[in-house]
Amino acid sequence: MQIVAFAGCCRHINQIDAVLLSFPDALHIGALPYLVGKLGLNCPIYATIPVYKMGQMFLYDLYQVFIAHGSNELAGMYQHCY
Repeated sequence: MQIVAFAGCCRHINQIDAVLLSFPDALHIGALPYLVGKLGLNCPIYATIPVYKMGQMFLYDLYQVFIAHGSNELAGMYQHCY
C-alpha cells in the first residue's frame, strides 16, 4: 500500500542527499519511517539531540497507538498536510 501524498517522493527519493529534522511532532517526523521503510530513503538524517530523543519517544508512542487502535484512527493524521 502506498500513501498518495508521497507519490511525488517516489520519483525523487534517490535524489535526496540528507534530511534535517527540526521538530519532533507528527508533521515533521511522522512520515520518516514510511520514507525509509517503504520508499527506500537512504541518506543521513540530522537532528539535535533533543529532537532525536523526543522524536524517538513520539514515534514509539505513535506505534503503540497504531497497535492498540489500528490504522483507521491514524488514517486522518496527515489529511491537512500540504
